[in-house]
Amino acid sequence: MRLKMKSWILSFFLATCFTRLYAFEGIANILPRMGKVEGNVVILSKADLVSMLMAQKIYWDNGVKITVYVLPKDNSATREFLISLGISPNAYFDSIENKYSSGKANVPQVLPTDISMVLNVGNTLGSIGYIKDGDLLNLTPFVKTIRLDSR
Repeated sequence: MRLKMKSWILSFFLATCFTRLYAFEGIANILPRMGKVEGNVVILSKADLVSMLMAQKIYWDNGVKITVYVLPKDNSATREFLISLGISPNAYFDSIENKYSSGKANVPQVLPTDISMVLNVGNTLGSIGYIKDGDLLNLTPFVKTIRLDSR
C-alpha cells in the first residue's frame, strides 16, 4: 500500500494549507473542458467533491453526467475516504438510499475491488471514485487523480 500526500485547505474561510497522509486515492475520468485539469490531476474543491458524492451536483460544468462509483460500505478505503471529507459512512449510505428511493438521485454503483474501480472509472467519462492502491492507476490512461483545492 502506498500512502499519497494530499493537500487541501483546513477551512474554506482560512488561507492556511496543510498536508495530510491518506491511505486512498481519489480518481476521476474527465476531460480538460469539464473541470480544472493539470497534467494527470483533477483539481476539485472539497465542497464540489462532497456535492458530487452526495448526489447534489450531478453534472460536470460542460453538462456531462457525473457517475459515482464507491467501494463496499465495510471497505476500509470507503470509511477513510468519507471520514476525510467529513461524512459519516453510515450517514452517507443512508442519505444516498433515501435520495435514490425518492427518485432524486442515481444510486452510486458499488464495486467490489480497487481493480474494478479503476477499470470502471477508466471506461466511464465523467466518473469519480477512489481506491486504496494508487499503484493501480497505470491500468488505464484515462484515470486521473483528484487533488482537493480551496475553491
